[in-house]
Amino acid sequence: MKKSIVHFFVWVAIAVGAVQGAPVYRTFTNTEGQTIQARIIQYDEVGDRILIERKDGKNKDWAALSMFSKSDQEYIQEWIAADLVLNEKSLLVDIDKKSENMESDVDYTFVAPRGASTGTWERAEASRLDREEVHYQLRLKNSGSDDIKNIKIEYCIYLVNDSGGRRLNSGSVTNGVIELGGLSKDHYKATETQEVITSKYYERRYVSTYDSTGAKKSSSYLAKISEVEVEGIWIRITGPELEGLPVVRDVYYPRGFEKKGYQWNSTTKILEKDKNDVGGFVWDRL
Repeated sequence: MKKSIVHFFVWVAIAVGAVQGAPVYRTFTNTEGQTIQARIIQYDEVGDRILIERKDGKNKDWAALSMFSKSDQEYIQEWIAADLVLNEKSLLVDIDKKSENMESDVDYTFVAPRGASTGTWERAEASRLDREEVHYQLRLKNSGSDDIKNIKIEYCIYLVNDSGGRRLNSGSVTNGVIELGGLSKDHYKATETQEVITSKYYERRYVSTYDSTGAKKSSSYLAKISEVEVEGIWIRITGPELEGLPVVRDVYYPRGFEKKGYQWNSTTKILEKDKNDVGGFVWDRL
């Protein structure tokens, strides 16, 4: 069977900094009781400081963590942990789309003998169904400053129907959940989605033409009648909590798929991992 691989490296975290239900800006308080409305932009591990931007947009500045109140320092630590998931430079997401051809189903139609003396038969192909198994392999690498405690991956694979070259307003969604667990600094984990089946249905069509003398000329061609194909995948990565709510990062494949207007579907199928099984669903590598 023929196998094919389509490789795509996802650098962009769609919805970077998205925390469901939580504001981007907050009130920070220093050790002297002074307050400021600002948001964190970046953390500097070497200097143990953060780059903050004031809500009024007047300036950005670096501030040492020791300048902030205890509650703010706790929030900052949560933000740093969340940013490991949301930042595309910290958590790298690599997607491979893999497909494998399945055996085609072919139906034949037999017609009368061409000549009684020879006894030969003409065989005309009436229809053919080609199918492929398609799945995605996911590889997540932690290139950040610290370990990531827990990662959950949800995904929706969108299939669409095509008939006679016309995209129909119908299709299906296959979804699942992968509990990836923790991801150590400078390590990666690889996992994969479940398989979906795509198909192409063809029919053999015959054409007869007559010239000016009445002579007939016949030909045939294979016409694609319908097709079920993968439109793309929407991956939702959930990380640690920030102010009581989990941070969420959305990644799409192929590039630009997020512009097609698909809705997120609730996941219903769960794929379990097995840490102790090297050949299991999820495995660790340096």
